[in-house]
Amino acid sequence: MEAGYGYLPCDEGLPVQRVLHMLSTAGASMLVTSASNRAHLEDAAQHAENNALEGWNGLAVEVDELTRDAPVFRWPKARPAKGVLPRRSEDRTQQLAYVIFTSGSTGRPKGVAVSHRSIVHLIEWVNKVYDINQSDVLLFVTSMGFDLSCYDIFGTLSAGGKIRVVRPGAVGAALRLGSFWDSAPAVLQLETLCAGLALRTVFLSGDWVPLQLVSALKHALPSARVVALGGATETTVWSNSFHVSSIDPCWRSVPYGRPIWNHQYYVLDESASSESPALPGMAGQLHIAGTGVALGYIGQPDLTAERFHQSSLAGQTVYRTGDLVRFMTEEPWGHLRDGLLGSELQLEFLGRADFQVKVRGHRVELGEIEEAARQALLPVPVQQVAVLATGSVERRLVAFVTPEQVDVAQLRQVLKERLPGYMIPEVVVPRPELPLTTSGKINRQALERSLDHTVDRPLRQPQNEAERSVLAAFQEVLGMAPLSTDDDFFERVR
Repeated sequence: MEAGYGYLPCDEGLPVQRVLHMLSTAGASMLVTSASNRAHLEDAAQHAENNALEGWNGLAVEVDELTRDAPVFRWPKARPAKGVLPRRSEDRTQQLAYVIFTSGSTGRPKGVAVSHRSIVHLIEWVNKVYDINQSDVLLFVTSMGFDLSCYDIFGTLSAGGKIRVVRPGAVGAALRLGSFWDSAPAVLQLETLCAGLALRTVFLSGDWVPLQLVSALKHALPSARVVALGGATETTVWSNSFHVSSIDPCWRSVPYGRPIWNHQYYVLDESASSESPALPGMAGQLHIAGTGVALGYIGQPDLTAERFHQSSLAGQTVYRTGDLVRFMTEEPWGHLRDGLLGSELQLEFLGRADFQVKVRGHRVELGEIEEAARQALLPVPVQQVAVLATGSVERRLVAFVTPEQVDVAQLRQVLKERLPGYMIPEVVVPRPELPLTTSGKINRQALERSLDHTVDRPLRQPQNEAERSVLAAFQEVLGMAPLSTDDDFFERVR
């Protein structure tokens, strides 16, 4: 990054085809990896689809040992690079800092390109407002491919703090060794909160924050700062925050919060022919302006133009989030200016305007799962796929597919080779046909109504009191129900 290059994190556990697509789309010139991972990727590349490496001409560097003589390999099947975002610009603040891939509706993940200016601004805001300093020890529990890691690494180090990388399964012991926690809510729910922990700052973001979790935190850590944050990868990790000092009995959820420094929130009536602010109490789509707005989607100019647009109200580029929100206020209209979130107003999150949902802290485009399933069903001539997300607290993915003779086990196996674990539907329901609307589209509302009558996967019931106690404990801690005694723990939580 100091040399003016951006970085692209790739999780070790991602399917190989997804990694190859990310490298190709981002136009990465170098892959830093281990010898074992490089060999695994090279072997997979030999059997990949013809377009898997299209547009990528890179080097692979092994860093099993940090020496000057680390071996460098020219990637097999290298091809000339296509046009990508520039690595350098005259204004260094606008240079590419990193690319984070999120789920895409076209069936391919999309890479969000973020500038140095945006991530530096976020780091300065967090460290100043929450006094992150050299005495802090951050417990690193998140995935490198999740944008929380961008602040966790660079923000903590820039404040002079320390990072303790926590091994899977060792979080309970590590909780006593760190002062700063940053994760999706579900990760902290896996642990038993108790008095005597050293945490002084707790950040929760990436998903809906349960009130019972906040209550448990305030009870176990009365002096700790508990902060609920939100935002999108397209606006650099976080763009709003809410410091939970106490819990209002009237709350149905933790409030959405207020914009951070140099960010503006606009709630616009998308049904109007031009940009029109939504009235208090009226649902509208959230648009975000400010320093954190990303450069766009790498290699996807049309999608960038659609989601990042010049706003006449804001007088600058805004990001259309797809979040449906409304103002939580009974104050007069005078407190609003052109749909801009005023100093005394809060937002209530109502849902998504499209088919994006949060699953285990990850933003998932249901259309990407549907496209992957359609490709997996080929060469079946007539097939339909609809993926729904059920549950308001713990999201579960249910896939409806045609024809009825689909081999569900084979379909799930193919999806596991192409998608991360959190994107694999828990239930696959084959049907002879899917209900359609009058316009010929899949009737998702009808499918949702049928969910209560859908034959779910068989649940193996506990056979004795010990199994019943263990199952009840897992259901309570994980916030998932129902669970089967033969469920794979790592599949359910990853």
